[in-house]
Amino acid sequence: MTAQTYRAVPNTRRARVRQGTIYSEVVGQGSPLLLLHGLGASTRWWQRNIAALAYRHEVHILDMHGFGRSSGQFVLCDAADILAEWMQHNGIMRSSLIGHSMGGYIAANFAHQHPLLVDKLVLVDPAISVSGVRPEMGGFGRQRHSVIPCSMVATALYDLGRAGLPTLAKAAHEMMTRDMGPILERIKASTLLIWGEHDSAVPVSMGRELARRLQQAKLRIMPAPAMFQCGKSRRSLTARWRISWPVQRSSTGRPTSVAGFNGLEAVTVRCAPETYGR
Repeated sequence: MTAQTYRAVPNTRRARVRQGTIYSEVVGQGSPLLLLHGLGASTRWWQRNIAALAYRHEVHILDMHGFGRSSGQFVLCDAADILAEWMQHNGIMRSSLIGHSMGGYIAANFAHQHPLLVDKLVLVDPAISVSGVRPEMGGFGRQRHSVIPCSMVATALYDLGRAGLPTLAKAAHEMMTRDMGPILERIKASTLLIWGEHDSAVPVSMGRELARRLQQAKLRIMPAPAMFQCGKSRRSLTARWRISWPVQRSSTGRPTSVAGFNGLEAVTVRCAPETYGR
């Protein structure tokens, strides 16, 4: 184990929650941290992030109902309550959450509905709509900078097929049409917003609006990447947003992280080394 990563084989779990089974993996030691995947994704999309996070946290990665290796029917409006039941089943009294895209939408709802269960939030390009600004779910194909490495194509296709078009369409419609503004204004948890500079599906203007509405928020705009860009690293769909504690520096003193901020105890987001600072 180094100062930057934690290497261990995750423990797999399956918990019966309502009318389905939720698959999850847990690795690391420390305060609990939940990773919530995006629309049409799964636990597999976080694999390149786990090692850095698990050094100081007990990291839980889960598939929501109907996604990845979980069973049951996914209903977006029930996701926050189902997550609370899942935490109770696993004996987690309070946790920080990192949510990407739809996972950010769920995390924000969870923080509003179950504030006592939330420590801190990290929302990575959350698919959240507020009055006057909303995500463009059809924007994925227009992103000039989007790169999906060959190693992830099979996973992406499998996860999309596993969720099914009706589920994806219904969830996307809810995220695009529901005004989350009043909910965001009631969230008290310290929140880090992470945005890809060229994300056309969930534009940076949305990040600025969320930062304005949240009570305790900081926006970090990552240079160059679109929502799913891997760039030269070709490591994973989230390679540009490796989140780690604390700030790390290379042997030459060059920072490999973007510093954290008030209340998030040095929560940081690691850029791909070859693109940092451009």
